[in-house]
Amino acid sequence: MEAEVYAEMQDELRKAFTRLVESKRGTVNQFQGDGLQAIFGHPIATEHDGRHAVEVALAIREHVRELRVAYAAQGGGNLAVHSGIHTGRILPREGDSIAAARLEIYGSAPGVAKHLSDIAERDEILVSEETLGLDSHFFQTSALRDATIKGLDKPVAVRSILARTALRTRFEVHAQRGLLPFVGREDELRRLDLALDRVARNKVPAFVALSAPAGFGKTRLAEEFLRRALDSGCSVARGYCENELSAEPLQPFVQMLRARFVLPPGTATSAAAATQTLEQSLAAIDPALEKHLPELLQALSIPAESGSESAGADPRRTTPDSTVNAVCALFSALAAQQLQVLFIDDWQWADDATRKVAYALSELKQLPILVLAATRPFEPGDSQHVLAEVLELPPFNEAEADVTIGGLLPAADPFVVQQIRRHAGGNPLFIEELCHSVAAGGGSGAGLEAVRGGSAWLETLIESRVSRLPPAQRDLLRVASVIGNVVPTWLLERLTDCGEHHPLVRDLAAHDLVFPGDSSATLRFKHGITRDVVYGSIGLQGRRQTHRQIATLLRERAGLEGEAETCEALAYHYAGADDFADAAHYAEMAGDKAVATSSIDGAKTQYRTALQMLDRLPVTPERYKSWRSIVRRLGMATVYDPSRGEAEVFARAVARAREQQDGPGLAYAEYWLAYVHYALGESGAAVEHCEIALKAANDVGDAKLAAQVKTTLGQALAAAADYRAAIPLLEDIAPVQGKSAPYTRPGPALAFSLASKASVIADLGRFDEAQACIDEALSLVPFKGHEVEGSVLCWRSGINLWRGHWEAARADARAAHRVAERVKSLYLFAQSRSLGAYADWKISPNPRALREMLDSVSWRQARDKNLFMSLSYGWLSEAMADEGRSAEARAFAAQALRRIRKRDWIGGAMAARAMARMALAGGDLPAAGRHLRVAQQVAQARSSAHEDAGNELLRAELALAQGERAFAQDCAHRAGEAFRHMGMHWHLAQAARLLEAALAA
Repeated sequence: MEAEVYAEMQDELRKAFTRLVESKRGTVNQFQGDGLQAIFGHPIATEHDGRHAVEVALAIREHVRELRVAYAAQGGGNLAVHSGIHTGRILPREGDSIAAARLEIYGSAPGVAKHLSDIAERDEILVSEETLGLDSHFFQTSALRDATIKGLDKPVAVRSILARTALRTRFEVHAQRGLLPFVGREDELRRLDLALDRVARNKVPAFVALSAPAGFGKTRLAEEFLRRALDSGCSVARGYCENELSAEPLQPFVQMLRARFVLPPGTATSAAAATQTLEQSLAAIDPALEKHLPELLQALSIPAESGSESAGADPRRTTPDSTVNAVCALFSALAAQQLQVLFIDDWQWADDATRKVAYALSELKQLPILVLAATRPFEPGDSQHVLAEVLELPPFNEAEADVTIGGLLPAADPFVVQQIRRHAGGNPLFIEELCHSVAAGGGSGAGLEAVRGGSAWLETLIESRVSRLPPAQRDLLRVASVIGNVVPTWLLERLTDCGEHHPLVRDLAAHDLVFPGDSSATLRFKHGITRDVVYGSIGLQGRRQTHRQIATLLRERAGLEGEAETCEALAYHYAGADDFADAAHYAEMAGDKAVATSSIDGAKTQYRTALQMLDRLPVTPERYKSWRSIVRRLGMATVYDPSRGEAEVFARAVARAREQQDGPGLAYAEYWLAYVHYALGESGAAVEHCEIALKAANDVGDAKLAAQVKTTLGQALAAAADYRAAIPLLEDIAPVQGKSAPYTRPGPALAFSLASKASVIADLGRFDEAQACIDEALSLVPFKGHEVEGSVLCWRSGINLWRGHWEAARADARAAHRVAERVKSLYLFAQSRSLGAYADWKISPNPRALREMLDSVSWRQARDKNLFMSLSYGWLSEAMADEGRSAEARAFAAQALRRIRKRDWIGGAMAARAMARMALAGGDLPAAGRHLRVAQQVAQARSSAHEDAGNELLRAELALAQGERAFAQDCAHRAGEAFRHMGMHWHLAQAARLLEAALAA
């Protein structure tokens, strides 16, 4: 390193050392070369001086790591720091030389500290056990070891400081130390310990979810468990999810990677050094990981170096699953070396890519990984997944609430405790906020009787607590709330002139509002509720102005190369500033980035935001072109989980294309509108829009799009039971293999088409051909667990149900259900659950199966997912009739028949037969005949051989009830022959029993 560069770096180090030491009320006593000596507790000693010294050492280590990256190109790549900290009694005197120390120190403590520094390894902080005492709970440390010190009779017990813990307040440390016991979660903690023991003993992964409403102490429980896991020798990594527009794809895993490889946000400005650091780290873990470097760089938003294979790559053209696979490979390699505990907070906001990685890790073989998630109560479609052990946290009972209140308000009288307990309803957060309110009011509890239930009173309590802050601190907190739930300290300092160690910032932790974050140089609101309340208290103009300032600072800091890393935050803040053009630009960039990491739900959110921003700007030819491009990408991201809202977007796209006389735009908009209508179960509308799209595609000469439209038209016609028109289109699916959309590959598209074709062939009674078609479809699925595999398995399950192969149908439904859980597809989840429950019902009727069918229908109704919904209504009408619940059976049958208006015929015959048999059981033969005729009409519309056979069997039952023995025998014989020909052996047995009854009558 050049002398001038070295001197510049030395000056920067000394300035940083001085600033950091003084921020914790310490004194830099002496600089000697590139070392320093600092004193804490002089002239006024406090009980936390040792803790302050360690916090400074950690901050210095982080700063030196940043300098290592900044000066890497100038020879500073090996820059490191080592520290020693010891406490003891000293005698200080004023120094007599400017060049020497400020103070002359007498005593053994400085010598011990210097020796600990000398024996510390690169980047190690060695601290004597007596230095921290009870404050050791604020840090992650190594196990105790002895250090021999020259001049001392006995070795000194020392620890290495690894990192800060999540403990940020005296309350939390007191809980750890036992002054305030860990309350109410002993059983859950025991179950977590057992899960970790199983992972360690059997070398198998596990996924555990802590589920509870906001404020129930999920994170508190997780931290207690993580501390124990760390003490037992596990590797612990943390990350969290956000629901803001600024959330990154794969966010919690990206946070874990940045922490492990010491890559704080902002590394895009030094991409070469960050790439080198990551490359070296991967090689040290396992050389085989180096092949995943491009995907990991992309996940971390680090631009590829110029000239590398990844440089200039379009993220939309990458394979999304490769990034997920790369992250899985990395943690697999780490698990091969040490048991990994991965904690993800706020799992309810996890994106698709995060879920895929977590589920994939929990299914690995012979690797010790425990994925722990803290989440709000699960939505339908999540709670029953087989991959997770769900621990639901109950509210505190009376005794637990009293212990908590007693710890926070030791002097509270029993009446105040009773009031708090009654108003809090067992919610630990509510208890905590009420205790804050009582303490602020002098401890009397005055005013608690005016509190009302629900979240409004909690917000009022938070607002009142914030209003009691000094004006300057209140303004600081408001600025932090505009930044977000997680606040980079550099950004807060630029906006307010208050850095991480400023007294106003530090006191926010004392007020139990904002604490140092899990990542270095960040702060975090203790609760998202607190942040939302504070943000809502800011006037509109004030919010916009602050958002604009934040966006400007982020953009300046990122530079052009770093925009990919910060595009989510830029989109969020420009949207908050009403800067619609920039918000649209960065939301579009964020959508492309999300697609590249397989975060499809995140991509859809960003694309919709980009469209909303463009809609608020005057229309120009250039803006329309951008709008159309985003709509097209939204369409491709919509493939696996379309919604009614997206149908509205594509309908607007159709209207705008007509206004602009844009033929290609019209063709694609009509195609995606058709696809959404198909997925929503509106086959008639889907066919109509497909026909328009096909004409438009042919008009503009887009053969590739025309082939895609034909495929979707064939699927829509199949769903509408227009098999004569559907079969030629489904058989002519070879052109689909030519398409190259970034979100779907030819294999999955072709597999889905073949499965649709199989369903048609099966309905016609050609089950063996249908099975061969399904086998071919499964062979085209790229990998096990792919979204399309779930769809194909659902079709095979349904075909097996038609055929009466109940066990096979149940096995397929369960396999499809596991896929649905991994990809978070509510339609697949509900449909596979319904298929499996009906198979269970046919094997052995039971209340659980019936409840699962009802749940599946209610989930789909709530989300407007009606594709083949008549099938579920048909199953329920039959099951309810079997149970004697006639009113419910009739209601579901009516819904199945109403679905015919949407050209959904598939469950109509089953529902009509259920009504006929219920009428037969009640002796109403004319009504049974009417229902049979409806079943025949539906079967005829579908040309369904197996439905015809089922109707023939019902005709035999009706004839036997009417005393027409010969006719009943003929009908039962014809039904039996049809069942035998189609391999429907269960149904054949039913026909044989009926024939026997007719002969015996």
